[in-house]
Amino acid sequence: MVELVEADVEQFYQGRRRMPYIAPWSEERPDRALTWLRGGRLAYTDETEQDRVRGALLLRQGSARGRGYANPAGVHPQRQREVMDRLGCQVCGADTGREAADLWNGRRLFLVAEGTPLHDGAETASPPVHRACAIEALTEEIGCKHLRGAPALALAEQVTPWGVHGLVHDPVTREPCGRHALPYDHHLIRATIAFRVIVRLHACTPITPDELRTAA
Repeated sequence: MVELVEADVEQFYQGRRRMPYIAPWSEERPDRALTWLRGGRLAYTDETEQDRVRGALLLRQGSARGRGYANPAGVHPQRQREVMDRLGCQVCGADTGREAADLWNGRRLFLVAEGTPLHDGAETASPPVHRACAIEALTEEIGCKHLRGAPALALAEQVTPWGVHGLVHDPVTREPCGRHALPYDHHLIRATIAFRVIVRLHACTPITPDELRTAA
């Protein structure tokens, strides 16, 4: 995939607040044209290779970023997967590799909501973030009101795929049985509609908001 730079990603606003790249917009409606295949496997009636990630079926959602109104606390499944795959910034959408090399000794910066501790081996569905974008998020200048309180910040040396978070179904009754996080090798992954992908952080070092702001 082509590496993105800041100028490549258009930014959208609601009022004065910049909306996160992975936020869904009201004109981006989910596609639920699902069917069941043999073996209790969920699929789309017109499925393509892009609809799956390591065997898990990803929820389809229309692509209309910037149209209507945004939900900054929500997540667009395809954009979340996209930036996680290339380790782009969840706020601006641009690549985080240059900043990781120049500022963090090759590590990527992660920011998650309060109550989600980050440590070595932690799993997260929150893609990386740039330092400046993280500072904006912490001050709510981009509308991230769900980050109130004491969000967790950490630097990770390595990021590896782990699994998905989504709506799991009973493959026999075909009834939903709740939202869960599953590793890619779980037997129920075939009966799950994934809302977001999850990665595991390695050599993870927590940092404070003060350390974030004074980093140079």
